Amino acid sequence: MDDRFKVLIVVLLLLLVGIPLVGKLVREEKEPPAPAAAGPSPAKPSWNVSQAVPPQPARQPASRPAPRVSRPAPQRRPQPRAPARKQRQLTAKDLANSAWTISDPQYGNVTVQLFSNGTAQAQSDKYPVRVEGKWRLSGSTLNVSGSAFGQSFSFSAQVVGSQIKAHGRTAKRLR
Repeated sequence: MDDRFKVLIVVLLLLLVGIPLVGKLVREEKEPPAPAAAGPSPAKPSWNVSQAVPPQPARQPASRPAPRVSRPAPQRRPQPRAPARKQRQLTAKDLANSAWTISDPQYGNVTVQLFSNGTAQAQSDKYPVRVEGKWRLSGSTLNVSGSAFGQSFSFSAQVVGSQIKAHGRTAKRLR
């Protein structure tokens, strides 16, 4: 290696190691020595009273305006609740031209469209086959039946208020 390069490395090492050491020594000199337990020593400097910081004057609390005298808030009487509105049961007319989707463990999300002429279409997101069929509402039971590829199927659900429930699941109305 070149001698100049060696000298440069030594100087850099001295700077990296030496600067923190010098800083530590300077800080130690500025810190006051710890007081001795036996009493003041003649060799140690004593504190100069003129260098002491004068005590801060006690802060006076800001004057506050007198509290306002106010009347207590009037007691609110609980309003009698109106009896809960009973949800109107969906009718065949309400179901005509509507679309519903429900999650089925076997077929995935199934979308069923109910048309006003009593026909229905169903399609699963697992199986991209559109199934044609018929629907009818008997009391609170919705029956949908149809066939695809020579296989017939039927589906029953309960109409509860404004919801359709099947197999413990609630269908979501799309339109």
